[in-house]
Amino acid sequence: MWARVKGQTENAVMALPLRGYGIRPGFIRPMPGVRTKTRLYAVAYRTLGWLYPVLARVAPNHVITSEELGRAMLAIAARRPDERIFDTASMKAIIAADRPTR
Repeated sequence: MWARVKGQTENAVMALPLRGYGIRPGFIRPMPGVRTKTRLYAVAYRTLGWLYPVLARVAPNHVITSEELGRAMLAIAARRPDERIFDTASMKAIIAADRPTR
């Protein structure tokens, strides 16, 4: 059900006269010290949290930290790119483009 509601909401945002964006992150690793209030997520993070480093190696385009997600959303709002839907890989790419080079 949540996927249907999310899809309907995304379609409604895209239909607005304002420029809206769809954010589609994969597995989100919360920042240290952040605790979810949703029991299911809390159990999932406790039992599967050790998998994050493994997933980050084998499927880096499907995992993102909450800090990276926030940075990507800020970069999208500031840049206002033509692309309207952002998955984990495209969010990481926009973050990388914003990093200063040495």
